[in-house]
Amino acid sequence: MEYFSHDYDAREDEKIIDLMGEMGWAGYGQYWGILELLYKNNGKMRAQYNRIAFALNTQPDFIKAIVEDFGLFEIEDGLFYSEAALRRLAERNDKSAKARESARIRWENANAKRTQCDGNAKKERKGNKIKEKEPKGGVIILPFDSKRFLEYWAYWKDYKKREFRFNYKTPQSEQAAAKKLAELAGGDESKAVAIIEQSLANGWKGFFPLDKKAGNTSEMDEYKKDLERRMAE
Repeated sequence: MEYFSHDYDAREDEKIIDLMGEMGWAGYGQYWGILELLYKNNGKMRAQYNRIAFALNTQPDFIKAIVEDFGLFEIEDGLFYSEAALRRLAERNDKSAKARESARIRWENANAKRTQCDGNAKKERKGNKIKEKEPKGGVIILPFDSKRFLEYWAYWKDYKKREFRFNYKTPQSEQAAAKKLAELAGGDESKAVAIIEQSLANGWKGFFPLDKKAGNTSEMDEYKKDLERRMAE
């Protein structure tokens, strides 16, 4: 809703006193009605008293007297206006412009921060992927760090070397194998161990989805005992 300021002591203005002395409260009320119309028309209106009187439900001569006889309005080139009304309109427009500019800056800053956060998140995700694919200094990041899983991973590497004369050529290749195992196990350590056992028992070169019916537990136990015996020598 649009509004304009109304000085609480407006009745003490000499021009308003003259207006009320001659035209009473009706003149005072119509004066503010004229101001309302001026504000709606950017502070200036044509001196078309018939139209204004119709809008304010009064007589054209009544409106003409208020506009022309008490020095409350300025008349120029067929237009009339109020200096005070123009000043207040300018102040209101200035405040509105500043508010819009402030809102624009806040919006742009918020978008910039959001973009920066998204960019940082992408960099972090990208950095994590690089870390997984390209371990620094030959460090392998295994999906589980329990003693049990580390032993089984050692069994697996020894098995590959013993049965297929295969060694992981780079930390990246070993990391990729560990990652594949974790994905097949769905992040479940026990399932990952079972997948290693399945491959060892069946003489497989790689990891495959777990088949509970596959594998030979007795062969796996014998392999572990043999490995532990050789490692102890």
